[in-house]
Amino acid sequence: MAKKGLLVLVFAALVAGGVFAESRSLFSVGGGVLLELEAGGVSADVNVPLAGNVGNLTVINDHVGFGGWFFADARFVELSVGFFGGARDVHASWNLPVGQGSGRLYEDSFFAFNLSLLGKFPIDLGRRGNVSIFPLLGIGLNVLGGSELDDDSGFPNELERWEANDLTVRIKFGVGGDFNLGQRLFLRTNLLGFYRLPTSQERDLASSLNNIPGFDASAPGGFGGSLRVGIGFRI
Repeated sequence: MAKKGLLVLVFAALVAGGVFAESRSLFSVGGGVLLELEAGGVSADVNVPLAGNVGNLTVINDHVGFGGWFFADARFVELSVGFFGGARDVHASWNLPVGQGSGRLYEDSFFAFNLSLLGKFPIDLGRRGNVSIFPLLGIGLNVLGGSELDDDSGFPNELERWEANDLTVRIKFGVGGDFNLGQRLFLRTNLLGFYRLPTSQERDLASSLNNIPGFDASAPGGFGGSLRVGIGFRI
């Protein structure tokens, strides 16, 4: 009876140890580099009743940013912090009663931070689970740390730059993958797309245009994507 009891205890200890080991392997931390692209802006329809014409004006700001990111995750969720900087280009295109064309308004450099919380559902590939892929869906908060003009455009301040500490919200979606490099070490890649809600600058510009007779402006937000590659370590 004592032997049976001892066997049960040993078996229970082994099972508990296996479960504990499995639960520990579900958590990981890591970091790496990221590349981000984004485009957004303001669109305005222009109606000139006396001329009987309808035109449009579009102001687009886009940027390319490069930086780093760090992540901590469990099996079904990933929390990450990113920082990146780069160049932003603001240009306009118009088709108005006075003519049509396009041109650059100004360009500047920027630095930003991003906090993301993404849900994920890992799918192991292969018998040994050395590779897993996972769809990603979640939300991100982007904070502009600052921007600086590269040239003197002569535009009013509210049109020249993003306000420092401007906070924008992003809806993120995409796919990721983990590739084992060892028992605890792995390579992580994420390819994400996102929809960005309008910035305060875009809302202010749309409001300013709406004060001009005949203009009907809106700020629909922006779209973009990012590629993130890093090394992770299972805890």
